[in-house]
Amino acid sequence: MKTQNYLLSSKILFTVVAIYFCSMQICMAQYQPFPSKGSMWIVNDNAFPYCKNIDYFSHNDTLINGKAYTQVLASIENYYCTGPPIDTLFVYAGCYRNDTVAKKVYWFSKDSLAEYLLYTFDVKVGDTLQSEIYNMIGNTQPIDVKLKDSVLLNDGTYRNSYWIGFASQSNPTQRIIEGIGSDGGLIEPLWHGISNSYTLICFTMDSTSLYPAWGGNCSPNVPSGLQTTTNYLALSTYPNPNHGIFYLPSEFRTNEIKIYNSYGQEIDFTISYQHEIDISTQQLGLYFVKISDGKKVFVAKVMKED
Repeated sequence: MKTQNYLLSSKILFTVVAIYFCSMQICMAQYQPFPSKGSMWIVNDNAFPYCKNIDYFSHNDTLINGKAYTQVLASIENYYCTGPPIDTLFVYAGCYRNDTVAKKVYWFSKDSLAEYLLYTFDVKVGDTLQSEIYNMIGNTQPIDVKLKDSVLLNDGTYRNSYWIGFASQSNPTQRIIEGIGSDGGLIEPLWHGISNSYTLICFTMDSTSLYPAWGGNCSPNVPSGLQTTTNYLALSTYPNPNHGIFYLPSEFRTNEIKIYNSYGQEIDFTISYQHEIDISTQQLGLYFVKISDGKKVFVAKVMKED
């Protein structure tokens, strides 16, 4: 009887300890590669006085030199940190490739002729990383792995994470998460010579916000009607935000203009000879103006407020 009680007590103690360690986020999970599609990262750059909101999302698979990559599109909203928006740009950012066996992620940027190593998760505490890994732009100091733990996602699962920092300092400065990226974003530099101004707001996969664990609004800012073209030029509108009336530059022909709501649905609008756009009958929210002349595509993000 005493033996059975001892064994029962031992099992209870083991369970309690396991739950405690998991609650402390040190439950180790299986390696998770970057998603091949259906994912989105929202990043904020608060490099005063010019700020950015960047929405990255995986688009299509592609082959480069016989290797499979996942394309990434980006919606970049530039604005004054304490003022109005400047412009919005939709671009093809590049593509990434998973090497699941080696636990590495490679990046092929839009203006590059070759890939480079973006992330490596085949590391342990105490390892020193090459300066080009993790986009350590402008940094010449060695970077060490300071700590390995795990992070809880919104779906109740865990991802392995690695805290890294300068070898000369005891405290870590950034965290890298398997299948997600860094606390600064997908491809943002963790160090660019001055300071780190990038923040990963959230990560979504298959329309479910997974990181941070409390979820929140993490939906794409690029409607489906704009995803067929990978390169866009910024288009200026004024005023923005507005109450349903705004103006476009006069050099565009009216039959080239289309407007989409935030769900990717094309909406009705009226336009005058002065290029005054009227969407006053539409609901409040975010809209996308797309102008195409057959050679170039111009896009603006417009906010209708009360």
